[in-house]
Amino acid sequence: LRRIEPKGEPGLDDDVEHRRSHRRAGRDRQPGGGDLPGQSRFRDRPGVRARREHGRMNLGLAVSRSARRHPGRAAAFDIAREITWSRLDERSNRLAHVLLEHYGLGRGERVALWTANRVEVMEILSGVAKAGLVYVGLNFRMTDTELRHVFDNAQPRVLIVAAEFRDRAEALFGR
Repeated sequence: LRRIEPKGEPGLDDDVEHRRSHRRAGRDRQPGGGDLPGQSRFRDRPGVRARREHGRMNLGLAVSRSARRHPGRAAAFDIAREITWSRLDERSNRLAHVLLEHYGLGRGERVALWTANRVEVMEILSGVAKAGLVYVGLNFRMTDTELRHVFDNAQPRVLIVAAEFRDRAEALFGR
């Protein structure tokens, strides 16, 4: 049998193996991953950077990075369709701009989504993250009382609702 090497980013697979061997050796890792306090395991490792040096990670950044690395690969699919990473990135960028420019939302404001599970959920989740907004998921199986409670508690500025729930949303929340 021939061993097949994983195909990934340079340094990333090496880092995974480094962490595995580190655990096998029985070493306790300090915060930051190095052997000494404050030392990063990513120091002196080309192609791999510590996340703390670049700020926070969110779904929007993950989608953009995956779109650059694997533009034609499937990012998500459902019964009706499939979407590639590049298309997901493009559509989530458009949504982020609409939420910020058309609706005038500011960083940290909430956007609620009420739909069944489908590809569009990924587009909206990543678009909301790219805009610096907060996602509020409304499960399509919730009762009217549960929906009102979540809506009153979260107080989203925008509600994105699937066509099949539109009449119910208007009856519950108005507008």
